[in-house]
Amino acid sequence: MASHRWAPGGNGSALAKLLPTSCWLLGTLWVFGPQLASSLQLMIGLPRDPRLVNYTLEHGYRWLMRYPLHSDFWQTPLFYPYANATAFTDLLIGLGPLYWVWRWLGAEPDSAFQLWILVCWSLNFWVAYLLLRRGLEVGRVPASLGATLVAFSSAQLTRLYHPQLIPLFLVLLGTFALLRIFSDRPDVRRRSWVLALSVSIVLQAYTAFYPFFFFGLLLALALAWALTLREGRLRLFAFLRSDGMFAGGCVLIAVVLITPLVLRYLGVAEELGLRPFMTKYAPRPASWFLLGEGNYLFGWLQREGGPFAHLSEMEHSAGIGFIAPLVGLCGLLGARRRPGVAILLLATGSLMLIATMFGDFSVWRWVHAHVPGAGGIRAIARVSMILTLAVPIGIALLLERLWRSGSYALCAALALLCVIEQPGTPLLHVSKLANRQKIEKLAERVGDHCAAFLLVYRGPPGHLLEDDYAAWVQLATHKPTVNGRYGNVPKDWKLFRFQSDGAIPDRRQLRLALNDWLERYAVDPRSVCWVEYG
Repeated sequence: MASHRWAPGGNGSALAKLLPTSCWLLGTLWVFGPQLASSLQLMIGLPRDPRLVNYTLEHGYRWLMRYPLHSDFWQTPLFYPYANATAFTDLLIGLGPLYWVWRWLGAEPDSAFQLWILVCWSLNFWVAYLLLRRGLEVGRVPASLGATLVAFSSAQLTRLYHPQLIPLFLVLLGTFALLRIFSDRPDVRRRSWVLALSVSIVLQAYTAFYPFFFFGLLLALALAWALTLREGRLRLFAFLRSDGMFAGGCVLIAVVLITPLVLRYLGVAEELGLRPFMTKYAPRPASWFLLGEGNYLFGWLQREGGPFAHLSEMEHSAGIGFIAPLVGLCGLLGARRRPGVAILLLATGSLMLIATMFGDFSVWRWVHAHVPGAGGIRAIARVSMILTLAVPIGIALLLERLWRSGSYALCAALALLCVIEQPGTPLLHVSKLANRQKIEKLAERVGDHCAAFLLVYRGPPGHLLEDDYAAWVQLATHKPTVNGRYGNVPKDWKLFRFQSDGAIPDRRQLRLALNDWLERYAVDPRSVCWVEYG
């Protein structure tokens, strides 16, 4: 009878009922413990993208609240006086409400950002648990472990460098909706799940482009495989006969809703051109196993002197271990007769092969040249955010089968091995108060007479944060800044301390570049203040 305690719908033991919450709490304390213990006075000390993402979320809030400089959503007050700067980056407006609510409750922008990340991380866990528990009908124990690996794996921790990639629950929700749509069991709410899938895709499009594009590509491959497999064709055609018109209407509405965003991005592509195919950021076979330099067990592989030191940690730390992928693969293969599992395995494997670079060869070259949207992808290795979701699903399926067969010791051993691969060096934290004081001091340098400003570091070349500081000084002073740093920059904007050709402009060159930029838009250079610090 013990083997049935974990069956879907069964009561299970008290320990099993507490396990999901316990896993979520332990994972949350592991990642956010120092911040929570300090009452959010400490924040993760990662520069660059976290500051940019926080600024973008704040821009969305100020647009909603009709702040004067933010009243035009597409004209972020960066790169002054350029319009359409918002289209240079991920909009994050799809998950804006998870940030706005904290601002409405009185939280400062940096505190609201901390809470936004915490909520997104928690939703990753609980939606993954829902997908495994209700979508794939595994027990509480394997569902808890699978959700833990989705939310708190080493790969997810590295995404703190790019917080816009942290929220994956929309992709998980879309996957859950697909399982419900094509379930063996008749579901009178099938149309609700079609609508849920459409909403998740639209919200993802207005949140971050990379997960939206990669999930869309995975869905296209899944459709191709479904048409290839007899079982897939039968399910697909049966669905189209019963709910095809409704699904078509949802697709049409989703396309209409996404079109304004697409047109803005196409405008940027027409102005600046598409990104080139960058082999530097294409994953190699080893990338699917690497966990970053800070990983306790395998970090030495990427450190100086290690066999994979040449692979950038940030983009190539795409795996969740060496044992976990093998366990996940065994789980997916063993459960391939379950609805949707074979298609998930085939689509995920296909996408992995397409994205991987073998020597100088990669199918992605063709994708980059011919698939709409692929020309906007720079870091191809970020496809791991979608691909690594299949591993925890496979692990949960295998552990479910082992537990039901009575192989408790093997089940526990595999679970432990998958988990101990993940921990790494604790994240660096810095004082939020000190950061605020830094911004306030810089804001004091911007005079009331300034119509706009350019922030310039007076120290030796190599300082990379002045554009990020400038964005926050803009928020503090309510004055636009000529500084900016997004995934793209306006054409002929030459105010980066590092140019694309590797040149490092001196102060005189920067002043000339500033004057040229302002004259292009008929702005009097005397109205723009030159603000130095350092």
